[in-house]
Amino acid sequence: MVVAGNRRLKLDRIDVEILRTLQENARIPLKELASKVGLSIPAVRARIDRLMDLGVIKGFTVIVDPSRIAERVRALILCKVPADRLGNLPEELGKLESVKEVHTLAGSYNLALKVELREIGEITRFVHERLSGAVDVEVLIVSNTFKEEYGATLYPDEAIRIRCDFCHALIVEKPVIREIGGGRYYFSSEECADAFERKLRGEEIEMPWWEKQTREQLRAGRRRKGR
Repeated sequence: MVVAGNRRLKLDRIDVEILRTLQENARIPLKELASKVGLSIPAVRARIDRLMDLGVIKGFTVIVDPSRIAERVRALILCKVPADRLGNLPEELGKLESVKEVHTLAGSYNLALKVELREIGEITRFVHERLSGAVDVEVLIVSNTFKEEYGATLYPDEAIRIRCDFCHALIVEKPVIREIGGGRYYFSSEECADAFERKLRGEEIEMPWWEKQTREQLRAGRRRKGR
């Protein structure tokens, strides 16, 4: 991992090679991975840990092929939801076990879901119960899947997008990193780091102007996407 001229964190060639290898086979032995990228085992482990701390690696999991499970209906649902009703709807839908993907869109629809249910009748109930605020809904039943990949397409020198753990603004320069209570946190400034620690201690703090501005920008972005 490198810090570019503008001090933004970027993936280097070795980061990309590690990530590509893990996306292909997350069970690869650390010794084999270290040999492949030309680093020591501790160096590779440190890189993986840092990529996890930064949220680039979300976790290691098992991918189940739903086509191998009987009685499954998969569907893509496109919705047009008025901006005043969109609110926290994407986050709430994302908590449902049957919802596998949630995306906000720019275009004639502003919300897209991928769902997996046991029968077609459940899709009708889902739309009526969970998407009653939508003014237009289109349901597309998946008949066959020819390609389905997980993860991301990676290239060296791509910047890492991380948000400040206090004000939630995008960190555009080198982050301030602090070890607090056994966890590693990333901040856009020393002021944010100090305020975060005071907040954890239970001290009353006034929301700084930059956090107010960031939250308002996030709300404005959601409103624009909902139009």
